Amino acid sequence: MADRGRAFPAAHPEAHALPPDGTPAEEIVAFLIGPAIGILLHQRKRIVLHASAVGVGGKAVVFCGPSGIGKSTLAAALAQRGYPFLTDDLCTFTDDGATVPTIAPDGRDIKLWTQAIERLDLGGSRGAPVRSKLGKFHVTPGAAHAGPLALAAVYALRRAHPGLSPGIEPPRSIVTAAAMLRRNVYRPLLVRHFGHKADYFAAASGIVRHAGVFLLTVKQDFGAIPDIVTALERHWADIGLASRP
Repeated sequence: MADRGRAFPAAHPEAHALPPDGTPAEEIVAFLIGPAIGILLHQRKRIVLHASAVGVGGKAVVFCGPSGIGKSTLAAALAQRGYPFLTDDLCTFTDDGATVPTIAPDGRDIKLWTQAIERLDLGGSRGAPVRSKLGKFHVTPGAAHAGPLALAAVYALRRAHPGLSPGIEPPRSIVTAAAMLRRNVYRPLLVRHFGHKADYFAAASGIVRHAGVFLLTVKQDFGAIPDIVTALERHWADIGLASRP
């Protein structure tokens, strides 16, 4: 899967052969390495969040949240800073309910909008377009991890507004934390379709028991990325995950 996610759109010999209905090859690839994989993972009763993840201090840190909140951009910025990239958009947990959940890299690239690529100066790492006429591209991360890592923390991103300042804080309760994780499932309709609601409830409870869960309030501004990274590094030092920068 590592090779398909990175090389198929540009290098596969059939990449430019259109199907009978004329659908561009990149549209098919985008479906296969995104929703199609998500459906298969749900069929196999895997726990999948709509999230990105990087490695910090030899453990996995996950960023979940709604589309457009900046999960991929933040993961790319952290990879630039030397934190190993694990996964983007689809974050799959291995969880037996008794031990610390783990996250394995899946070999796919980060998918970034043109503006994010320009602001992070990642033009040299830009690959094929994710979809035609979308303005979003595959980007090879500057650093990647080769094996699974135990989960250390999950951050749920939310937008700052006049009544909500940027920062990091724990949820009000364990119940709130578990509900927050369930809200960030990849394609929630699939969970209901396959009858896995109880599995996700148990998985959310396990994540809360074994890892830190936090709310990360962010400004929707590329100029705020350095401040977000600094705040995260300070928080990782506070919780004993990394040394103080």
